[in-house]
Amino acid sequence: QRLHGTVSESAEQRLARALLRLVDQSGADAQPEQETALALSRQDLAELSDTTIFTVSRVVSDWTRANVVTGGRGRIVVHDFKRLMQIAEEGVPAPAAARR
Repeated sequence: QRLHGTVSESAEQRLARALLRLVDQSGADAQPEQETALALSRQDLAELSDTTIFTVSRVVSDWTRANVVTGGRGRIVVHDFKRLMQIAEEGVPAPAAARR
């Protein structure tokens, strides 16, 4: 299943799914309007999502500009749980205007 995901999903989808799994496992009551903090480095996230730390850095930077997550110093805060779910399900990247 993990190999199939690696081949058929985009890196953004895999990263979003990994973050959603971690939020679920943390026991946090994730609501679309509630922020959730995770003690997680970019290297950890890269390993969990079968991608490189460079890809994680690029995607997390894009998501930060789109206010989906904030990352830094071994911590990732999910700001927009609903948007992260949308990325995980549909593979829709953050809006282009938000990336600039």
